[in-house]
This record gives sequence, structure tokens and C-alpha cells, in this order.
Amino acid sequence: KAKKAKKLAKKAKKAVRKLLKKLRKILRRKKKLSKSARRARRRLIKRIKKALRRKQRIARRRARAARRAKRRAAIKKARRNRRRALRRRAVLKKLAKLRRRKATAARRRRIPMIKKLRRLRKGLKRRKALKRARRNRRRAALKRARRNRRRVNRRRSNRRAAAIKKARRNRRRSALKRARRARRAVLKRRRAALKRARRALIKRQRKLKRRALKRARRVRRAALKRARRACKKAKRRALKRSRKLRRKGTRAKRIARRAIKRVRKLVRKLRICKSKRAAKRVRRALRRARRVARKLIRRSRRVCKKVKRALKRTKRAKRVCKKLKRRAVRRARKAKRVILRRLKKRSSRRYKKLIKRISTTVIKRKTSRKIRKLLRKVLRKQRKLGKRYCPKKHLPRKLKKVLKALKIKIIKCRKGRKARRVRRRRGGRKVKRSRRARRARRRVAVIGRKLARALLRVSKCKKF
Repeated sequence: KAKKAKKLAKKAKKAVRKLLKKLRKILRRKKKLSKSARRARRRLIKRIKKALRRKQRIARRRARAARRAKRRAAIKKARRNRRRALRRRAVLKKLAKLRRRKATAARRRRIPMIKKLRRLRKGLKRRKALKRARRNRRRAALKRARRNRRRVNRRRSNRRAAAIKKARRNRRRSALKRARRARRAVLKRRRAALKRARRALIKRQRKLKRRALKRARRVRRAALKRARRACKKAKRRALKRSRKLRRKGTRAKRIARRAIKRVRKLVRKLRICKSKRAAKRVRRALRRARRVARKLIRRSRRVCKKVKRALKRTKRAKRVCKKLKRRAVRRARKAKRVILRRLKKRSSRRYKKLIKRISTTVIKRKTSRKIRKLLRKVLRKQRKLGKRYCPKKHLPRKLKKVLKALKIKIIKCRKGRKARRVRRRRGGRKVKRSRRARRARRRVAVIGRKLARALLRVSKCKKF
């Protein structure tokens, strides 16, 4: 019965613990629930508490029953043992009585012999007693000496054992302390090394970035120089050729004009002359002059065409020059982008982790809307200010609080750069809110990757 009661008590205790765990779990939830959910939770808590009280009552009752059963069993056992002991004692008493009776009867039978023996024994006893006394004294002295020696040795050994134990304990404690100190020192050194490595990495990245930007600038300048030189050469060549062709063209035009004048003169002469021979001569000269004039006109046209072609070439050279410039600028930009991408890749893992952590943070929908509104304003300001933008000065107080809560570091501007403080408008227009029936919906959401990236962009200076 006692065992059964114990088992039942254990079961009841387990049930109580289970209910307590459930209750703690419910009470630990800090999420803001709706009214109906809150009511349901209260009801559930009440029900659990009621069940808990009932189970506790049952557990107490069962424990009480188990204790009672245990006590009864113990009392029964004690009674049984007492009865057995009494029986054993009575039996032993009877046996002793019988032995005594037997001994007295035998003694009565042997009295005369005993008296004689006693007399003899008395003499022997005296002698023996003296001997025994001497022996006993000697033995007692030896025993005393041995006991004293043992006591001294025991004390010494006990002291030694205590001293050894104490020394061991002290050694263990000091070893533990040393190990703890060493562990702390190792952790400290590791943290310091990590810090140094982080700083060195940031420094190296900055150096690489600067070097890459310098290299990109050098490449761009060299490309632009080459393009300018090629452009100038092409221009010079084109101008030289166009001047030469112009000169040729003007000369050809002049000769053509002279030939046309001569033709006109000969025509006038032909009209004036009266003899046939003179007219023939004039006609021949006129034909020759016309041929020469046509030839010269053709040549002048050819030269004009060449001039036009040369001009086209100069235009083409200009276009090529512009194209080369554009290509050089594009290449420089591309090189810069590649270098920056490489640099970004190194710190991209940390950036991704940061974005992942921020994006999975749960906030109220209302808060996320407010953050978006503030971010729009800040991004507008960032576009307006450009390199003069400083997050330490231009970020609103509320957004700073949000960044602090999300553990995003606000990176300050470097020394020497002046950041213009923008005056903020306090207050604003009051918007009249319409009274609508609120629907039951989810009022929490995660920040998300887009908002996380925007927050990180805002927390840094333009130069970083």
C-alpha cells in the first residue's frame, strides 16, 4: 500500500510540474495580442490554475496518504521486532536459570572435595596472584607505553593526512585559479587580436580603395591624354590637308576664271573680225580656250570634292576623338567599378550577415511605415547634399533611435569636412483622420531586406 501511495504521489507531482511549465510558458509570451486572444489567454490561465490547484490538492492528499501508510508500516515493524526481542529475552532467561540450577546441584554434590581443593588452591593462588600481579603490572606498563606511542603516531599521522589534504586542496584551487586566469588572458588576447585584425582589414581596405581609385584616375588620365593627342594629330593633319586643298582649289578657280575671260574675249573678237582667216584663227583659239576652261573647271571641281572629303575626314576625326574620349572615360569607370566590386566582395559576407539580422527583426507595421517615411526624407536630403551629407548631423532623432535599437553603427564624417546643419521644420499640418471600423489583422511584420539596405545606406557618409 505504501509503495502504491508513493507512486501515486510521484505521478501527481509530475502532473503539477507539467502544468506549472505550461503556465510559465504562457506567461512568458510578451507578444501583443488582440482582445479576444487576451481573453482566451486569461481563460486558459484560469483553467490551468484551477487544474493546478486541483492537482496540487490531489498530490498533497496522496503524499499525506503515503506518509500515513509509511508511518503505519514503521509502527507495525517496530511492534513486531519488540515482540521478537521479548520472546528471545524470555528464552535466554529460562536457559540461564536452568544452567544455574544445574551448577548448584553439582556444587552441592562436590562440596567436601571442593573445600579440600580450595585450601590447596589458596596457597597456589597466593603464589600465582603474586606472579600474576607482577606480570600484569609489567603488561600494563607495556600496554600504556604502546598506547601512548600509538596515540602520538595516530595524532601525527592524522595531522600529516590533514596537512596533505589541505595542501592538495590548495594546489587544486591555485591550479584552477591559474587556469581561469590563463583562459581569461587567452580570451582577452584573442579579442584584442580580432579587434586588431578587424582594424587592419578596414585600414587595408581603405588603402586598397584609395590605391584603386588612384590607379583608375591614372588610367583615365592616360587614356584621355592619348585620346587628346590622337585627336590633335588628326585635327592637324586634316587642317593641313584642307588648307593645301583649299589653296589648290582657289588656284584652279582663278585659272578657270582667267580661261573663261579669255574665251569671252575671243568671242568678242570673233564678232568684230571681218576676214575669214582671222575668224578661223579666232575659232581655233576659242575651241582651245573652251577645252582648257572645261579642263580647269573639272580640276577645280575635283579639288573642291577633295576639300569636302578632307572636311568630312576632319569631322570624322573629331567624332573619333570624342568616341575615344568617351571610351576612355567608360573604361576608367569600368575599372573603378571592378575595383570597388572586388573591395566590396571582401566585406560582403559581414554586410550580408548584417542585412540578414536586420531584415528578420520583427516590428509593428505602424513603426515600419514611420521608418519608411523618415527614410524617404533622409534619402531626399542625401541626394540634395551629396558629399556634404553627414549622418551624425542630418539624421532625425527618431531614426537615430531606430538605428541604435537595431545595433547599426552611425559612421561619423572624417575630420576637416564641414557638414551643413539643416533646419528641421517642427510640427506640421494636421491631417483629419476618418473614423473607419478597424479590421482584425496582423499588426506586426519583419523589416525586410530593402528597408535594411536603405537603413545601412543612410547610416554611412557618402565617402565611405
